[in-house]
Parts: sequence; structure tokens; C-alpha cells
Amino acid sequence: MIEHTWQWREGSWQPVRWPADDRGLHYGDGVFETLRLNDSGAIPLWAFHHLRLNDGFKRLRFSEALMRDVQDALVSLPLVPSPDALAAKVIVTRGGGPRGYAASSTRANVLFQHFSAPLWGRERNSDGLCVGINPVRLAQQPLLAGIKHLNRLEQVLAREAFADDWQESVMMDAEGNVIEGCMSNLIVIKNGKFLTPDLSLCGVRGVVREWLKSEVDLVEQRMSLQQLISADGVVFCNSLAGFQPVRCLVGDESGDIHWHEDSSGFVQAQQWQKALESLF
Repeated sequence: MIEHTWQWREGSWQPVRWPADDRGLHYGDGVFETLRLNDSGAIPLWAFHHLRLNDGFKRLRFSEALMRDVQDALVSLPLVPSPDALAAKVIVTRGGGPRGYAASSTRANVLFQHFSAPLWGRERNSDGLCVGINPVRLAQQPLLAGIKHLNRLEQVLAREAFADDWQESVMMDAEGNVIEGCMSNLIVIKNGKFLTPDLSLCGVRGVVREWLKSEVDLVEQRMSLQQLISADGVVFCNSLAGFQPVRCLVGDESGDIHWHEDSSGFVQAQQWQKALESLF
């Protein structure tokens, strides 16, 4: 449930009045971040969120003036309104403008929402995730790969394709490379090595994935479905759920693949989750 929503206007956070000509609404011309807060209202992974936001601004060619306005907003985020609202979302669009694709906006629109934080994934799915292989394929677009832009129709269609017993799904690109989950990044464990798909052509560089890269030797590489199937363990991660091991991969031609609770995926997910939660 959304607790509070603000919009940055004229140098301060104010009640929301979203303009009808906003380019985010018309073209998805913007970026967003979903944040988990600690009990003090701080954002432990903010450095990673901030890096991805700035990367998104550069990729979308936001002007220096737009970026300065956004920075002014971000340094004065509203305080968390209640202990239960320990999650947030920040949306940044290029702002309003005339009809047409040409970007002529001079002031960004920034929206900030506090909402109730979900339980960590390990608390919601204590026995691990059941995931499927999603029929929706991700398009390759290196200009947008990695950032969390506002065009999420692939994820909407992918989520609609979930079977009833899936908690997540494996997303592949048009060439059949494993990329990520619908809502998460994924990590493969094989022979004691930690592997994660190459996201240079599509996918989102999640902040928990980036945090883990700063903690362990996490190797990015092109990944096939067969590599995923033959893994010793598979773990999904994102900023709200944390780390979740996979117990079952369904829907493959060779039948269901199962990982047991004593597998490396469960062991590593537990260790990584403990380290992540210590930040909060």
C-alpha cells in the first residue's frame, strides 16, 4: 500500500500534480529506482542506485540542467513517514514537452513514493523458488542495456506469462542467451564459481547484483540455458527480496530440474542474505 507520494517542483517536495504532457507518460522517457530503507529511513544501497541513475541519465542524454535539478531533489528526499513504510520508488522523467519524439524539455519531473516494504524473500519463500522458462524473449538494445528505464512492457508481458506455480521466471534474449529473471537478476553456482549473465545487450544491472560483485568474485559471461540447467545451484536477487535460491526449474524439454536444500545455491543464498541484511 502506498503511504505517501511527493513530486519535486520549484526546488521543494510538494503534493503530486503530474503534467499531462510528461514524456515519461507518453514515451517512457525516464528512469526509476526501487529502494529498500532501513529503520532510520536511510538507503544502505544508495551508492549503487545512484550510479545506475546517473548511467541512465547519460544513456538517455539528459541535459546538464536536468541532471542538476534531479541531484537537488535527491539530496533532500522526504523522510520516511512511518516505520512500516520502509521501501520507496523514485521516478525521473525528462519532463513535459511538445508533441513528437524530439527532446526539448528543460526541467525533469521527479516523483518519490514511500510504501510498505515486503518481507525479505527468504521469509516469504523459505523453501526456495519454483521458476519457469518464460516464453517472452528480451530484445537486444545495447543503448539501453543495464539501466532501469520506464519502458517495462517486456516485463509486463513476461509476468502475465507466469504459470500458477512460478514465483519467478528465467528470461532469455532473442538468441536464447539466459539474461535475468522477470523481476530479478540471477546467479549460477558451478564448481565453486559464481557466474552471472552478461548484460551488455539487454537486461537490468540490479543493485544487489552489483553489491555482490563488490563482495565476491562474480564473473559475468554469456550464458546458455544448458549452463543454467547443469548448475550446482541458482540464486535470484533484487533490492526488495534480497537473495532467494531456486528449488525447482519447470517447463524444460528435459523435465523439471530440482535443487535440494543442502545444495550450494541454498547455502550461498543464506550467506549472502545474512551479509545483505546486516547493512539494514
